Amino acid sequence: GRALAGEAEPSSVAPAPFAGLTAALDRGDAGPAELARRLSVSLPVVLALLSEAELGGWVVRRPGGLYGISREAVHAN
Repeated sequence: GRALAGEAEPSSVAPAPFAGLTAALDRGDAGPAELARRLSVSLPVVLALLSEAELGGWVVRRPGGLYGISREAVHAN
Protein backbone atom coordinates (compact mmCIF):
# COMPACT_ATOMS: atom_id res chain seq x y z
CA GLY A 1 0.00 0.00 0.00
CA ARG A 2 0.85 3.62 0.26
CA ALA A 3 2.48 3.22 3.66
CA LEU A 4 5.01 0.77 2.20
CA ALA A 5 5.87 3.38 -0.42
CA GLY A 6 6.67 5.86 2.34
CA GLU A 7 3.45 7.81 1.89
CA ALA A 8 1.02 8.59 4.67
CA GLU A 9 -2.26 6.76 4.56
CA PRO A 10 -5.13 9.15 3.79
CA SER A 11 -7.55 9.91 6.58
CA SER A 12 -11.09 11.22 6.42
CA VAL A 13 -10.72 12.75 9.89
CA ALA A 14 -9.40 16.30 9.74
CA PRO A 15 -6.41 17.12 11.94
CA ALA A 16 -7.36 18.88 15.18
CA PRO A 17 -6.61 22.43 13.96
CA PHE A 18 -9.10 21.98 11.10
CA ALA A 19 -11.80 20.01 12.92
CA GLY A 20 -13.87 23.09 13.79
CA LEU A 21 -13.47 24.47 10.29
CA THR A 22 -14.58 21.26 8.60
CA ALA A 23 -17.48 20.94 11.06
CA ALA A 24 -18.58 24.48 10.15
CA LEU A 25 -18.34 23.60 6.46
CA ASP A 26 -20.47 20.49 7.02
CA ARG A 27 -23.34 22.99 7.30
CA GLY A 28 -22.62 24.11 3.73
CA ASP A 29 -20.13 26.10 1.70
CA ALA A 30 -19.40 29.54 3.10
CA GLY A 31 -17.19 32.56 2.68
CA PRO A 32 -14.58 33.60 5.21
CA ALA A 33 -16.83 36.14 6.97
CA GLU A 34 -19.62 33.59 7.44
CA LEU A 35 -17.12 31.02 8.70
CA ALA A 36 -15.79 33.56 11.21
CA ARG A 37 -19.35 33.97 12.51
CA ARG A 38 -19.98 30.21 12.60
CA LEU A 39 -16.74 29.63 14.52
CA SER A 40 -16.93 32.79 16.68
CA VAL A 41 -13.37 33.76 15.75
CA SER A 42 -11.82 36.72 13.98
CA LEU A 43 -11.59 36.98 10.21
CA PRO A 44 -7.74 36.81 10.22
CA VAL A 45 -7.90 33.55 12.19
CA VAL A 46 -10.34 32.06 9.67
CA LEU A 47 -8.24 33.22 6.71
CA ALA A 48 -5.15 31.58 8.22
CA LEU A 49 -7.07 28.34 8.88
CA LEU A 50 -8.49 28.33 5.36
CA SER A 51 -5.04 28.84 3.85
CA GLU A 52 -3.52 25.97 5.81
CA ALA A 53 -6.52 23.69 5.24
CA GLU A 54 -6.49 24.44 1.51
CA LEU A 55 -2.78 23.65 1.25
CA GLY A 56 -3.39 20.43 3.18
CA GLY A 57 -6.20 19.41 0.84
CA TRP A 58 -8.98 19.60 3.44
CA VAL A 59 -10.91 22.48 1.88
CA VAL A 60 -11.27 23.88 -1.62
CA ARG A 61 -12.06 27.35 -2.85
CA ARG A 62 -15.22 27.47 -4.91
CA PRO A 63 -16.61 30.12 -7.27
CA GLY A 64 -17.83 33.26 -5.58
CA GLY A 65 -15.22 33.21 -2.83
CA LEU A 66 -16.86 30.32 -1.01
CA TYR A 67 -15.02 27.43 0.59
CA GLY A 68 -16.14 23.84 0.95
CA ILE A 69 -14.87 20.51 2.11
CA SER A 70 -12.57 18.84 -0.42
CA ARG A 71 -13.98 15.77 -2.13
CA GLU A 72 -10.59 14.11 -1.75
CA ALA A 73 -10.76 14.60 2.03
CA VAL A 74 -14.29 13.20 2.15
CA HIS A 75 -13.43 10.18 -0.02
CA ALA A 76 -9.98 9.46 1.42
CA ASN A 77 -11.04 6.12 2.89
